[in-house]
Amino acid sequence: MTLTKLGLTAIAVLGMALTANAVTILSPGTQGTQYELGTIDPGQPSGGGLKAADQAEITQLIGMNVSTTATVGANVFVRSANAFNPLPAPILATAKSGGPNTDSNFVFDGIYVVIDVGAGYNYLIAKWDGPNNAAQAWDIAGLTGLIKVPYAFDLGDPGHARNMTAWTIWNPTTSVPDGGSAIALLGMSMVGVEVLRRRFFNA
Repeated sequence: MTLTKLGLTAIAVLGMALTANAVTILSPGTQGTQYELGTIDPGQPSGGGLKAADQAEITQLIGMNVSTTATVGANVFVRSANAFNPLPAPILATAKSGGPNTDSNFVFDGIYVVIDVGAGYNYLIAKWDGPNNAAQAWDIAGLTGLIKVPYAFDLGDPGHARNMTAWTIWNPTTSVPDGGSAIALLGMSMVGVEVLRRRFFNA
């Protein structure tokens, strides 16, 4: 009985630990993911700075029907086939950016750029530079912890990979409990395991 109890408890604790330290890898371009909102090519910055340009590009994508293409100025927007609901407007005051020449938020592990979204955000947009720029946006609502995005991206043009220049996350979410709530849930789960154990062995 002791081993069974310890085993069940360990499984519960391990499961919660893995959830709390989840790492999600997002693959841009033709590889796509279920989180892909769309791509912008060339995704060049516009007047107003990086965040203002990102805001305009996300706003354009969320206003498009799925699987459609639109040309706005010099940019070609391709909306993915993924249907998301809701799609709130990106709020400029919530934007948090990182880049190799901007601040310490830019973390590179040799292959991926590592982005800590904490308890969650609605959107992520990343930009790559080179002979031609490229940008991709994702709906990351529900994702927490660390997100990894490839540092080099060729937008379907092998041999012309571009390195990431910046990323921005938008609209913090509150769908994930805070640390105190997480501890409380852990305690409740352990109590639940003990109750199930007693019922099983007393049956």
